[in-house]
Amino acid sequence: MLAFFSSPVLEEVDRTVRVFVPRFLGALAYLLGVTVVGVLGYMAIEGWQAQEALYMTVITITAVGFSEVYPLSELGRNFTMVLLAAGITGIGVVPSRRGDVAGCSHPTGNRVDRDRSQETKRRDPPVRVQPGSGHEVGNR
Repeated sequence: MLAFFSSPVLEEVDRTVRVFVPRFLGALAYLLGVTVVGVLGYMAIEGWQAQEALYMTVITITAVGFSEVYPLSELGRNFTMVLLAAGITGIGVVPSRRGDVAGCSHPTGNRVDRDRSQETKRRDPPVRVQPGSGHEVGNR
C-alpha cells in the first residue's frame, strides 16, 4: 500500500501540479488584472457605472464585440484597442496553461519536459533497425 504512494505516476503528478498550479493561477491573475484595469479605465475615461464598464470590458477582452454600451470618445476607443490586445493575450494564455497539465505543451516548453526528455534519452538509447530485416541492431 505504501509503495503505491511513492509510485512514479504519483511523482509525475506531483511534479506536474507543482509546475502547473502556479502558472495557471498566474494566467488567471493576469486576466483578473486586465478586467480590473478595464473596468476602472472605462469608469475613469467614459464616466460609466461599474456594471456598464464590466460589460464593456468583458465583451472587449473576449473579442465578442457585441455592442458598445454608449458611443466611445477617442480616448475610449484607444483604451479599448489596448484592452483588446491585452485581453486576447490573456485569453490565449489560460488554455495553454491548462494544456501543460494534460501534457500538451511543447516538448521543450518547460524545464520539467526538457528534464524528462533528457532522462529518457539517457535511460533508453536509440534503437536502430537494420533495413529490410526488421531486427534491432545496437547495444540494447
